[in-house]
Amino acid sequence: MAARAVPVGLLALSFPFWAPRARKVWPYAGGWEQQYGQRRTVGIKPPRLMSLGDSSIGDRIFVPQDDARVKVQGVTCHELVHAFSSHLRLPTWLKEGLAMVTVDRLYGRPTVRPETLEALERSSPVTGMGGREKGAVGDPDGFVYQYVRGYWLTRYLEDTRPGLLEGLLSRRHSHDELEGQVATAYGKGREEFWRQIDREIVSHFTRKERAA
Repeated sequence: MAARAVPVGLLALSFPFWAPRARKVWPYAGGWEQQYGQRRTVGIKPPRLMSLGDSSIGDRIFVPQDDARVKVQGVTCHELVHAFSSHLRLPTWLKEGLAMVTVDRLYGRPTVRPETLEALERSSPVTGMGGREKGAVGDPDGFVYQYVRGYWLTRYLEDTRPGLLEGLLSRRHSHDELEGQVATAYGKGREEFWRQIDREIVSHFTRKERAA
C-alpha cells in the first residue's frame, strides 16, 4: 500500500465527521489513524504535546517510557500497524492487540504492565463478548480492560497456536468468522471461548512467569 497525501480540502470537508471523536480522545491519544475513502493517514503528536496530555489511562496500561523520542517511535509504529491492517476490518481486540504486540517487537521487550493481567482476573467471564467495541474514555476501567484483553489475547494466540494469527491476517474475514476460527482452534464454541478465555490467559502467563 503506497502512502498518499490527503488534500487539505478533503480534511476540511470531512471535519464534521471526525472532529467529535478527535475532541474526546485528543487529551489521551499520542497518535491516530484516519481513513478517507481509500486513503489512510497517520497523525502523531510531537513530544511536547504528548507530555501535556492526560496519561492517567496510559499509565495504567503501559510500562513507563521517559525517553520522548522512543515514545514517539512506539506511537508511530502502533498507528502504522492500524493503517496497514485497516483493510482487514479487524475486531477491536485484535486490532489493538496486534498494534501493541508489534510495538513490543520494535522495542524488543514487553510494553504493557504485567499487573494488567489483574484486569482480566477481576472481569466477569462474559464481559465484552468478543471484545469488539472499545471502552469509552469516560469509562476508564472498561477502556483499560478492552485494551489489555486485546494485548494479552494476541500474545496468547501467538504462544499457544503458532501460525493461527498469520492465517487470520492473510485475508479479510467477518468478525464472526474470524472469532469462530479462533474458538475452533481451541476446540470450543464461540460463547464458551469468550466465557473462559480471560481465566486461561491469566493462568498461561502466570505459569510462564513462574517458569522464567
